[in-house]
Amino acid sequence: MDNTLQTKRDGIAKRLLWIIGIVFVLVVILVVALAGLMNGISGKDASASLTNASPTPTATATPTPTPTAANCAPEFTQVTVDRQGTAKVNPNFGAEVNAAIASGVEDPLRATALVDAGHSGLSLSIYAHQVGLLGDDQTTWPSYVEGNCLSQEGQRMYDKLDGAYHLQGVTFAVGEAPANGTNSGVNADGTYGVDASSGVGGDRQAIEITLPDGSKTWIMFRCGNPVFMGRPNLPTVPTDNPPPATTPPVVPPSDAKVWTDSVKKPSGVTPIPGAVIEPRPPAAANPAPVVPEATVPESTSQAPGATVPDPVRNIPAPATGTTPDGGTGSVNPAPVPGSTTPPVNTGDPGNPF
Repeated sequence: MDNTLQTKRDGIAKRLLWIIGIVFVLVVILVVALAGLMNGISGKDASASLTNASPTPTATATPTPTPTAANCAPEFTQVTVDRQGTAKVNPNFGAEVNAAIASGVEDPLRATALVDAGHSGLSLSIYAHQVGLLGDDQTTWPSYVEGNCLSQEGQRMYDKLDGAYHLQGVTFAVGEAPANGTNSGVNADGTYGVDASSGVGGDRQAIEITLPDGSKTWIMFRCGNPVFMGRPNLPTVPTDNPPPATTPPVVPPSDAKVWTDSVKKPSGVTPIPGAVIEPRPPAAANPAPVVPEATVPESTSQAPGATVPDPVRNIPAPATGTTPDGGTGSVNPAPVPGSTTPPVNTGDPGNPF
């Protein structure tokens, strides 16, 4: 009885396992079928969307509007530079630097150079060449100007100059252009170039620009002209260098005389150019002799009260037997100390001699 019941239970369990297995297989088949159906629908929708979609737009740069008087930024408006008939890039550059300093503008030296570059296509080209952004061909600067404004090309160069001025290691300071540097200038037709030879004279106060490699270049206050060490390969043009100082010739007075007696002329004396040359007057043939003044030797001894003749003043000695004041009374002269001569009898009754 127990065996029969157990057998029935085992049969029921086997049938349940088969049923579960079949159901599992059917579920898997159903899932796979549904997945394929969904993929097919999605593919059709995707194809339809690609077919109906517009072409993918191509990215393009937005062009900068052509500068005109109406849309020109104030910093790019061109300002006519009155060079006052000189070779100066900007005769007012120093005044502009001082005004920027006085007004408290941040970084006034750098700012002044950039302001000048924005307001003049020629200055932009000159300062870009100075820091190595342009080659020595300076004939293309008119392309930086369109109408009364920097052109698109000019504005792009301005941005490069601004970037170069702010590179790490670039400094701006007040300094002095070197006396042995090479000055630059602008001739009457606007051609930028340099002096025929090195040498900078006059007031050399300048903005000293130190570049990243440590080299230096200068913009002079008096003119806005760059100064270089060495000579760039630029045309030779006039500059604002003052003419070299000359020593004016010495013009002697009309009555100046120069002796021709070379024997008595002091060594190294050169006659003044243009002076009247006259012979030295001849010396006298028989010059008068010079009579030396008579003197009394200091070693001469004389009796006390004696008078010595003075030949210079023509005073004779007193006569024998007279008093020193010229009287005629008898005088017994006092003996000379150390003398052995006996006294002379003068005829005095009281004198035994």
